[in-house]
Amino acid sequence: VANLVAANATWRARLEMLLIDPTSDASVTDAAQRLEESSVTLHGVVNNAGGFLPFSEMLNLHLYGPKRVTEALLPLMAHGGVIVNVSSGGAAVCVAKSRSDRKALLRREDLSWEEIDGLAKE
Repeated sequence: VANLVAANATWRARLEMLLIDPTSDASVTDAAQRLEESSVTLHGVVNNAGGFLPFSEMLNLHLYGPKRVTEALLPLMAHGGVIVNVSSGGAAVCVAKSRSDRKALLRREDLSWEEIDGLAKE
């Protein structure tokens, strides 16, 4: 953010980086409430959390985290706003090392959230 503001001084009043712990309902809820109380309209959200963790913690960060943040902040999003989900490519490695039935499921274009959630809870 500092580099963007340095290059575009007029952005200083419009650009802010908000650090959120996407694994914490309380952190995400608090951030959304603070933004709402400030009457902020979001024009973009970048989900960029990452890390190598035990499997259940990894799911909480990489799967449920972006969903949690997006659902909390979407009501504050301007029409035409953008949500960007940044990935390391680790999901492809995870799928490649999965059983064949999981690979088939995860590669389906019509995969539903309920199926993803069910797989995560196995």
